[in-house]
Amino acid sequence: MPAGDADAMLRGLDAFMFRVRAHAAGRGVELEDVENVMPPLGSAVKAQPTAEGDDETVERLDDELAQAETFSVAGGPQTWRVAAGQVIALMKEVERLRFLRLRLGERRRALSSVRSAVGVASRGHRSSEAEEILTGIDAALASDGQEAADVVEALEQAVKDIGTQPIRVIVEPLHRAVRDLCRSAGKEARLSLVGGETCLDRRVLDGLKGPIVHLIRNAIAHGIESPAERRARGKHEEGAIVIRVEQQGNVVFIEVSDDGGGLELEAIKRAALEKGLVTETGLARMPTERIYELIFLPTVSTAREVTATSGRGVGMDAVKKGIEDLHGHVELQTTPKQGTRFLVTFPAGLGSSPILVVRADDQNVGIPMLSVESVAGATASHLVVGASETRLKHEDELLPVVDLAAVLGLRPPRTVAGGRLLIIHSQGRRVAAWVDDVVADMDLAIRPLPPEVAHLPLYQGASSLAGGELLLIMRPDWLAARPEAQRPFGGRPNG
Repeated sequence: MPAGDADAMLRGLDAFMFRVRAHAAGRGVELEDVENVMPPLGSAVKAQPTAEGDDETVERLDDELAQAETFSVAGGPQTWRVAAGQVIALMKEVERLRFLRLRLGERRRALSSVRSAVGVASRGHRSSEAEEILTGIDAALASDGQEAADVVEALEQAVKDIGTQPIRVIVEPLHRAVRDLCRSAGKEARLSLVGGETCLDRRVLDGLKGPIVHLIRNAIAHGIESPAERRARGKHEEGAIVIRVEQQGNVVFIEVSDDGGGLELEAIKRAALEKGLVTETGLARMPTERIYELIFLPTVSTAREVTATSGRGVGMDAVKKGIEDLHGHVELQTTPKQGTRFLVTFPAGLGSSPILVVRADDQNVGIPMLSVESVAGATASHLVVGASETRLKHEDELLPVVDLAAVLGLRPPRTVAGGRLLIIHSQGRRVAAWVDDVVADMDLAIRPLPPEVAHLPLYQGASSLAGGELLLIMRPDWLAARPEAQRPFGGRPNG
């Protein structure tokens, strides 16, 4: 459809919705001519702010961008409204059932031990009535445990269906806003979504609106070039802003990328120096990746002039804080004249995930099973021990070996001896984590971190074991990206 025709149709739709909202507010009879009171098409962004209208304009823009469908539960021809507190209460009951199932497993293992002891005590007798009774009870417990597992799984899935919604509900309303932003800025861009059917906790979706809005707005204001500049660089006149969503277990990855001009390194340096956030000496010693991350500091902006969408010194610091409020983190990668990519990682919220419970020194730690590639014994034949590092020969690679207990600060680094080695992969990296033992693999509900450890970046959440013990769940990406993953620890004693 020609752009002019699309503008006319959208203008008509705006006029219709403006009239509907006016009638709903009791002001419909006062609007003789909608065109005279309705703002012009694409006016959500003004080229130059005015002293008194700029803040209001940006707030209205954020409202438009963050608008999403009302959460409801579809049930055939009817729709029921469900309070968030009711869903949370149901999820807590599911967790109680899960712990009950875990306790059933513990009881069955204890019963098996008793049955074995009775069998040894009654050796030499033709039959043992007590052993037969115990065998029958063990079989009944196994059947009850399986039925409990089926009930928990079905109930958990039902609660997920109520308490979650696809991420597309907060992205679909952005298409029109992106178009209007581009029209106002004299640019062209299209928003695409991959993995939009990924369902997330509705509370998580609410927290994601703000960061996604800021990332898209910055992509248009700072990333996407004008059509003429894109033609000069051999690009299509229409820029591409792509949101990709992927979930692995209880961890969600959202990538927001654009094919624009990338971040300007010198502009970031200049802005940081002008705000007094760094010194010339500190900047000279700073790696390039760290300099790019300065955009997450408050008041840093690379815009050359102040508009309603840029140059105001707010945005990326709000993105970082919003993601951290979700117990997640954000990373960026940029290539000059090619584009920028932001990767947001955070826990999904509702539901359980397969967790491998390991022992580091005398403490149990959980690691998401989806990041555990394999588990092997720490045998000397597969280790390459040097004066300053130890590496593991694995599939024609030499992987760095990290002492998990030492990384967690539970003990000084030790030489690899005994225990188990976990091959952990995350975001294209692999590392061998040395642990004292592997306890079990379980399906556990991951909850937000307790306040005492909420500030630590190495944990993504917490859970509880059958006996009520608190279990902290590690972030595999944090472990794989640590400096110890490159030079882990002394390979030889006193090395």
